[in-house]
Amino acid sequence: MSDNGKSMNLRAKDILNPRFPFKIYSFCSKTSQEYHSHDYIQLWYVKKGQCVHNFNGTIYTLHMGDVFVLPPGIFHSVSTEDDDSVLIGLDFTEAFINEDMAGGKSSDLFDYAYIEPFIVKLDEVKPLFPLAGPVSRTVALLLEEIMAEYEGKAPHYQLIVKANLLKILALISREYGRGIDRKKKALVDRYKTAVYQVQEYVDVHYPEKIYLEEMCRMTMLSPSYFSDVFKHVTGRTFTEYVSHVRVEKAKELLRRDDKSISGIAYAVGFSDNAHFDKVFKREVGISPLQFRKTVE
Repeated sequence: MSDNGKSMNLRAKDILNPRFPFKIYSFCSKTSQEYHSHDYIQLWYVKKGQCVHNFNGTIYTLHMGDVFVLPPGIFHSVSTEDDDSVLIGLDFTEAFINEDMAGGKSSDLFDYAYIEPFIVKLDEVKPLFPLAGPVSRTVALLLEEIMAEYEGKAPHYQLIVKANLLKILALISREYGRGIDRKKKALVDRYKTAVYQVQEYVDVHYPEKIYLEEMCRMTMLSPSYFSDVFKHVTGRTFTEYVSHVRVEKAKELLRRDDKSISGIAYAVGFSDNAHFDKVFKREVGISPLQFRKTVE
């Protein structure tokens, strides 16, 4: 934050050309920005050396090949401490890379895919994307071409600039997705035995009250971490899994037992007949009574 305690709020209408809301620039010596935010997207690539990124009050050091993409509204600053560092910065609006987003919406999932990892809530912003060697080199070459086209302004340079920017975002998004997949696999491999233990417990104790806190104690995981792990392993939330088991048991009873619907609901762990009916319909597509009639 600046010395006077205030922060700048930069606006695209003051910074970017409305007919072509994009610019690229580089820092090749010591630099230190004021703490600021902006209403457009910003991408930084560390071409050489390193930089310090003050991201929403937290300090990150980025090295050659690292890239970070900032959505609108994030307070940050960038600084370098030596003359050998080279940073490349890009400023552009959401509408520049996807005209459908000019109104804040996208009508096409494909068009939105490459920007999705970057236009997120504050607590989900990833302050840096380390790129693999080949990908980093490709991004560097694309940025060099963008810089040359932007400065030369030969005919149709706007198309080349936009095409290269979209390719860069797609490459970063792909690397981000690979990182998420690796983390999920590691999470599953580490805790799947604990999740299987919980599943076995539910399969036996489904007629009883089953509490999330009890399962967390069993696996020695926090509630939020347990919920994430459980869903990664089973494809269902813990609540969904318990409901699924109870409905499957109810289907068995409806096929072979003369108990009333409410009696069956109670037998499989539902204390509320209306809730049983609602959950059963969601799982099976028809009510318990209709299901019983189909198997009579």
